[in-house]
Amino acid sequence: MQAKRFEGKVAIVTGGSMGIGRSTALQLAAEGAHVVACARRKPKLDELVTAIKASGGSCTGVALDVADLAGFAALIADTAAKHGRLDVLVNNAPSVIGGMVVTQTIEQWRANFGVSVESVFIGVQAAMKVMQPLAGC
Repeated sequence: MQAKRFEGKVAIVTGGSMGIGRSTALQLAAEGAHVVACARRKPKLDELVTAIKASGGSCTGVALDVADLAGFAALIADTAAKHGRLDVLVNNAPSVIGGMVVTQTIEQWRANFGVSVESVFIGVQAAMKVMQPLAGC
């Protein structure tokens, strides 16, 4: 029997459509959380939502590139407003424009950095704004 450690909790998982993000979303849902999964690939998100609902879980898929910092912050605020809470934020969305450093452009570097670092900062900042009042901080 699956433990329900996240029963009644709300979790956002970025990069939720594939790999570690997908596995994390599936596990959180299996343990009772309502999962808001965001990723750039809507068809893969739709597959995730279908899989979670088929197993009795609860999930919403949101097509979003976390490089859209304002959109990402809005997703967090909107999720908390809609569900009355936010308990978990999994900053998992990567950006990897591969290549050798010697041939990589500064734009490619900035794109990787923007998703891998700046979006994490924005996500944590937005999440803290809604999580701290719930925790009495």
